[in-house]
Amino acid sequence: MTFTEALLKFTSSFEASNYDISSLTKIIESLEQGHHFVKQYQSDLVEFEKIKRNEKFHFYLKENKWGWLENHNFPITLEILNKEAVPGKQVSVRIMGGQRRTLVIYYAICPELENFVNIVNWVDSQSSKNAWIKIRELINNQHDEVLEFSKSCGIRLPNKIHPGFDRKAKLVKKEILQYLYDWKKTFFLFDDGYAVSSHNSPINFKKIFFSPEKETTFIDLRTTIGKFHGKTPDGFNILIPTLFGEAQFHEFILSDRDFPLSKLSSTKLYVLQVFHRSGKQNIEDHITKIEEAIPNDLLGMFHAVSCYLLYLGNQRLKILNKTTFQKLFSHLFNQVSNFLNNNGISTEKINELDWKNIQDGFTSQMTRWIDDLYYIPPLLRKTFDEYHNPALRDFIVKEFDLALANKKSICFEEIPFNEQGNRWFDHKSMGKFNRIYSLIHFLLEEKRFINGFTRFYMNNREREYTMLRKLLGA
Repeated sequence: MTFTEALLKFTSSFEASNYDISSLTKIIESLEQGHHFVKQYQSDLVEFEKIKRNEKFHFYLKENKWGWLENHNFPITLEILNKEAVPGKQVSVRIMGGQRRTLVIYYAICPELENFVNIVNWVDSQSSKNAWIKIRELINNQHDEVLEFSKSCGIRLPNKIHPGFDRKAKLVKKEILQYLYDWKKTFFLFDDGYAVSSHNSPINFKKIFFSPEKETTFIDLRTTIGKFHGKTPDGFNILIPTLFGEAQFHEFILSDRDFPLSKLSSTKLYVLQVFHRSGKQNIEDHITKIEEAIPNDLLGMFHAVSCYLLYLGNQRLKILNKTTFQKLFSHLFNQVSNFLNNNGISTEKINELDWKNIQDGFTSQMTRWIDDLYYIPPLLRKTFDEYHNPALRDFIVKEFDLALANKKSICFEEIPFNEQGNRWFDHKSMGKFNRIYSLIHFLLEEKRFINGFTRFYMNNREREYTMLRKLLGA
C-alpha cells in the first residue's frame, strides 16, 4: 500500500468514525514510510481542537457534531485554481449504505481564511448543486470574478469548504481583495528557500482529484520564487533566495505540462506554484505552475511575507514604524540584489523601486499606515467596505490592535465615543465588530499553529521571525 493509498484509506474510515482521532493509529501499521507525517497529523488534530475550544475566542466558534462551523457569520470568497476541468469521480458513501455518488472537489485561494482551501461538492444533491453551477459559470466566463459563499456554507477548519445548504452562492467582482486572489502574489502562501520544504502542519493537507487521470492525492499549496539551476532525474534543482543568509537549493518534481521547457533560462527568475503532495512513499514537492518573474516580484514578496511574519509573531496588528520600515526595506533590497548579482540576473528593474512605494505596490492590500504600519486581516478589510468613514476605520484597527496586545477575548465591552462626544457606532455594529475581532483572533492563533509558532521546537518560520525582530531591534 502506497503512502497516498494509506492516507485515503485512513481518511474514509476517519470520516466514517465521525472524526475519532484514535482511529489514526491504525494507518501507521500500513505504512513503510511517512510515519512522522501521520503521527504529527494525530497530535496536530488534538492541539487544534484545543485551540478551537479556547474560551478566549468567546462563543463565536460553535461546531455541529460533524465538525462544521455553525455560526461563522461571514461570507467567504474563493478564487478557483483548477478551472480547466471537472475534478471528480464516483465515491462509495458508507453512511448511505454504500451508495455511489458523484464527488467533485475544487481547490481555491480564500483570503478570509488566509489559506488555500478545497471545496467539496456532492453534485447530485440539491444543496450543493447551486454552488457547482456557479463554479461552472466562473470557469466558463474566465472574467475578473470570484465565487462568494454566504454565511450558510459549511467550513471545517482550517481549510475545508462545503456548500451545505448555501443557496445564495454567487459571483462577485474581485475589487476589495483583488491582489490576494493571484496565487503569484498571495503572501500567506509564500515560502522562501529556508522554509519551502517545511511541511509545517499535516492538517493543512487536503484531498484533491486530478483530471483527466482522476488521480487522488493530498496536497498543501505553496508559492516561491527562484532560478533554475539544473535538471535531475525527476525534475529540477531550483536555487531559492532566503530572507536571511545564503540562497538554498531544492529539488522539485516538474508537473507543469503546459510550460515549454525549452524556454527555461538560468538567467531569469520564475515564480513557482508548488504542491507538497502525498506520493508513493512520502510527501513529494511538485512544481505545478511556472511563470516568469521580475526582481521587483521577489522584493515585494519578501516584504509582504516579512510583514505577515511580524503580525504572526507579534500577535498584534501594529507591525512597523517608519524607522523599522526603512531598515527592513534596506535589508531586503540588499538580500535580493546580492542574489541577483551572484547569479547573473539583471538588477535593472529593482533599482527603480524605493522604500516609499513598496507598500503601495506590494502590500497595500494587507497593510495600512496609521502613523505606524498596521497589518489589516482580509476579513477586516472586507468589513470596512460597509464603513466609508476613514477615521472610524483607523479607530477600529487601533482598538483591535490594543485588544490583541492585551490578549482580550472581546474588543468592545461598551460603545466607544469619539473626541466630539458622539458614539462611534451602535450596539448592533459593536456586536458585529466583536464577532469579527474574535474570528480574527482565532485565525491568528490558527495560522501561528499551522506555521509552527507554537511547537515545542523552533520552526523555520519562527526562526525567521526571530531574525526579523533582531534585525529591527524590536
